[in-house]
Amino acid sequence: MSSLFCYNLVDFSNFFSYNEGMKISYKNILLFFKNYVDLSKFNQDIINREYTEEEIGEAFGYTVKVLRTHKGLSLQKLAQEVDMQNPTINRYENGLRIPSITQAIKLADYFNLPIEIMILFGLVGLEENLDITIFYDKMQTALQEAQRQAVIDRARKKR
Repeated sequence: MSSLFCYNLVDFSNFFSYNEGMKISYKNILLFFKNYVDLSKFNQDIINREYTEEEIGEAFGYTVKVLRTHKGLSLQKLAQEVDMQNPTINRYENGLRIPSITQAIKLADYFNLPIEIMILFGLVGLEENLDITIFYDKMQTALQEAQRQAVIDRARKKR
């Protein structure tokens, strides 16, 4: 799954721009994924809050760190896999640096998630203190099932 699949709806590259004062609403992200997230389960104050670019970057980095450790990867191994420097990923994970859109795409693609979901997982993990690996595993299982079904459907059409 490419991280680019949602860009025609919202230009998420703006999340990682360096324009001062840029904000994104958590509610807007959740509304985009209303088919995947039950909004009633979240505190309305959190949903309606706006997040700064730094907070969005921190959420993305949090997701990278949680998923990296969930997969049992060292920082060095992930850096090799995505062709980045180890200290760069470390800075993202610790919220010390905001990734460029190119770097964000590399990391999101490695974990087979859109950037938007990476941010959403981070916000949910940080704001709601939920284990995002449960969401990640469910999403990966659903994706594998959808891919399996697509192969079956194509095979049936060829008959």
